[in-house]
Amino acid sequence: MRKIPLFFSSFLCVLCVFFATFFATGCSLLNTNVAKNQQNSTNSTKQTANFTVKSFSVTQNNETKTLHISKNGETYHFALFDGFGTPLAAKTLQNGKFKNDKFLPPTGELEPFFEAILAAINRGEKSVNFNDWSAYELHQ
Repeated sequence: MRKIPLFFSSFLCVLCVFFATFFATGCSLLNTNVAKNQQNSTNSTKQTANFTVKSFSVTQNNETKTLHISKNGETYHFALFDGFGTPLAAKTLQNGKFKNDKFLPPTGELEPFFEAILAAINRGEKSVNFNDWSAYELHQ
């Protein structure tokens, strides 16, 4: 089995940090507002969690992903990455409504999971299980 050259693995680490920072801070070139009203949606989510940035290790179907949540005022930015650092979803929650960010496809099925994580943060919990998703907070 061939080893990955050190410069290549270092490059991947730098690239992952760049994408995490870019998406987690909400630096957006394009914001697409997708109006979706869901029953039992964000109306039940209270935006009271007091933090700046939180990171979670997320597992679904034996695949590990990383979720970064940042808070700016009453706006929450969610960025979900696969194991290689490729962005899978970028969403913003503001005034109880989600909107898609960046050049990523709409991911409305993740909104209830993101709400469950915010609810767990509000309760002071470090982990959450929601349907086939599980997440635990990474140490900062």
